[in-house]
Amino acid sequence: SIVVDPDDATFNTWFVGNVSGGVWKTTDAGTSWTHLTTSLPTLATSVLVMSESNHNIMYMGTGEGFGNLDQIQGSGIWKSTDRGVTWNQLSSTANSNFQNITRLIIDPNDPNIVIVSTSAGFQGLLVSSGIWKTIDGGVNWTQKYSTYSTVEDLIANPGNFNSQYATVNGSGIIKSLNGDNSWISSSSGIPLSARIEIAVASTDTSKIYASVVISSFGNGPAKLYVS
Repeated sequence: SIVVDPDDATFNTWFVGNVSGGVWKTTDAGTSWTHLTTSLPTLATSVLVMSESNHNIMYMGTGEGFGNLDQIQGSGIWKSTDRGVTWNQLSSTANSNFQNITRLIIDPNDPNIVIVSTSAGFQGLLVSSGIWKTIDGGVNWTQKYSTYSTVEDLIANPGNFNSQYATVNGSGIIKSLNGDNSWISSSSGIPLSARIEIAVASTDTSKIYASVVISSFGNGPAKLYVS
């Protein structure tokens, strides 16, 4: 996961989350790096996001949870209020429900509104995967969607945060038009699939692309779909 610092006019400052190496920062476009998470109990960084409305606030999701046999379990969600210098674990996520964070999005107008997708990972049927939402910066969470498959991707319409899309391994695409309060199936035209990655076109937000691995076993061909 890569964040380019929007306040660096040269675009040479980046934050990079590594799936087995934690979070790193460069101020010279990758020539040299500083490790920002040496004291964290896990280095499995799956997603790293900076708040659009407050660039000092960053959230980091940990844990892989994509079904690979060598996946590294995480330790929930971590938050920085000083642009990545220090990190604190959100105690509300220090449990099995948040052991593997696959994606994280932040309301562009409010850094306290955060939505995450989760995977049960090696926990299997002991814990459901799903989509969770906080409106108080991570103090409390409410589960908005639950499945015993894996929610692997989660995005918001860049022109309307209340319009959101997620992908469920083996089920397809789901969407919410009310800011994550409810979800409905939105997979018409897509066959039985495994992992799906989606993107909304910034130039025309009614157009959505999906990279789809056909078959529920994850070993079929990959195809590109558009809505």
